[in-house]
Amino acid sequence: HGENLFCSGYPKNDLLFSATPNYGLWKNRKSIKVIWAPHWSVLTHESLGNFDRYAKPLFKYLETHPKVEIILKPHPLLRRRMTDPTLKRLFERLDVSGTYHEPIDFATPEDFDNFIEEWKSLPNAGFMDSGDYFGLFKSSDAMILDSGSFIAEYMTMDKPMCYCNRDRTLDAFLGMFNEFAQDLLLSMTIANSIDEVIRFLDDISHGEDELKENRHNMINKHLSVNKFHVGQTIANHIEDTLLNTKAN
Repeated sequence: HGENLFCSGYPKNDLLFSATPNYGLWKNRKSIKVIWAPHWSVLTHESLGNFDRYAKPLFKYLETHPKVEIILKPHPLLRRRMTDPTLKRLFERLDVSGTYHEPIDFATPEDFDNFIEEWKSLPNAGFMDSGDYFGLFKSSDAMILDSGSFIAEYMTMDKPMCYCNRDRTLDAFLGMFNEFAQDLLLSMTIANSIDEVIRFLDDISHGEDELKENRHNMINKHLSVNKFHVGQTIANHIEDTLLNTKAN
C-alpha cells in the first residue's frame, strides 16, 4: 500500500488471455479435457512430484474412461530427475518415516520413454513438452498438478484444479507456501492419493465443481487486477505518471 507502488497484474497473462484455444492438441474435441502437469521433484527431500505414483494408475483410468482425455505436460526436468542414477544417489527421497523409497517404475530413461510412447498411443491421451502452453490452457477443462508455477496462472482460467499433496499433513503441506498460494490452494481440490485424483476426474466428468464459489472469491481477491491488458496498463501508468510529474 505504499504511495510509490503500482500493482499492474501479471504481464504474462496478456499472452494467455489473448491466445486462441488450441483444440487441435486434443484427440477428441468432445472429451473432458484435462492437463496433468507433474513436478520434477520426486527424488528430493522436499519432494512435490507424484509422477512415479500416479502415472500408471492414470493410464489404467484412461483405458476405461474414454470420455476423459489427459494431456501430460511435465516439467522439463522430470525425465532426468527420475532416471539419472547419479541424481538418485545424490537426492535420495525420504518419506515421513525417514525411509528411502526409490520409484519402482521408470528406473531408466528407456523405461520413461517407453511409458510416454504407450501413453501417447491411447486414444484419449496426449503429451506436450513445448513451452507455448497458452492454447492448451484455453482449450482445457481442468488441471491436475503438483507444481508451483501453474497454481496462480491456471487459476485465472477459472477452471477446476486438483493439487496433489505427497506424504504431508495439510498443515505441513500448506506451510510450504506463502499466504497468497495458501489461499489459492484452499480454493481447489487437494488430493492425498490416486483415489482422490480419480474422484476429482469423475466429478468434473459429471459437471460437478464444488469449489467454484471458493475459486471465484480467490480470483476476485488476488488475480483480477488488470488481468486482460497488463502490458498496456503499465505503459499507461508510466505515461500518466510522467505527464503528472511534468505538470507539477
